[in-house]
Amino acid sequence: MGFVDWLKEYNKTSLRKVHLSGMDYKDIISPYFYDYLLNLLDKEKGRYYLLKLYDKEFKDILQYAHEDVYLKTKLGEENFSLFTQYIETCINLGIGSQLPPPDYRDFYMFTYTKQLADHFLKKDEKLIIHAHSAHLSNLERFDSFPYKEIPAGNRLKKYYGDKYYSIGFQVGKGTFTQESAGYFSKLIALPLSKPPYNSFEHLALSTKESYFYYPSKYMDDGIVELLVIPRMARYQRQYQFHSVKNWCDAYVFIQESTPLKNVTTGEFETMFKQFLRIKELIKELKANEEKIRNKE
Repeated sequence: MGFVDWLKEYNKTSLRKVHLSGMDYKDIISPYFYDYLLNLLDKEKGRYYLLKLYDKEFKDILQYAHEDVYLKTKLGEENFSLFTQYIETCINLGIGSQLPPPDYRDFYMFTYTKQLADHFLKKDEKLIIHAHSAHLSNLERFDSFPYKEIPAGNRLKKYYGDKYYSIGFQVGKGTFTQESAGYFSKLIALPLSKPPYNSFEHLALSTKESYFYYPSKYMDDGIVELLVIPRMARYQRQYQFHSVKNWCDAYVFIQESTPLKNVTTGEFETMFKQFLRIKELIKELKANEEKIRNKE
């Protein structure tokens, strides 16, 4: 949050603003989107959107929005376009209406990132994506057999070519933060495994450099292991076999890592409370609509 606060101050005086947007997939609508509509339109003006959003009637929302002069004026042309693009994405990907296939998350990441870049990125601007390298890598994944998982990075590379440039951040030794069991379980600090001799990290540590940047085109084909640690992987092997030369376009190596500090926990409990709050809001709006109909 410290970075976000700094960014707000930066944008106050900078002519070239920096904008943030999420790109990850959720099969449910975040309660924060309801808050966005409430802050933007208030409870009365946003009633139609809130009720339709709860019922996942995205086509109705889109049609109503295109006729809503107040919403268009409030948002402005660019932000209104972003709003409608998001609703169209919900329609096209069937958010909340079907069980996603194995690579659905990465397909959504690619789709939404592509929409942002194609519709809002100007020629002299750049889009920086921050995500786990398994999502941003150039290669298709083979560790998901018998399913075929295609990372967002692989799709972005095919679509944008050399305009898409992936950088993996790797560490050689130290400790890291991991869940002790499943999602939202207690966080613990774990040691990194000793790098295998044929790994990028083993060779990088031999340089004795604290950190460095290295384009992968100069890498030997014999380097075939890479440190890849997902969430909920306490007892999994930390190194995976990959074509490291082709996994990313370049790497930033950091010699030693330390566990995360000041981590905010309790996300599941917080989200659960938020959904209960939204449920009560919808109940109130529907009750008000019923009163209006009875008066008529």
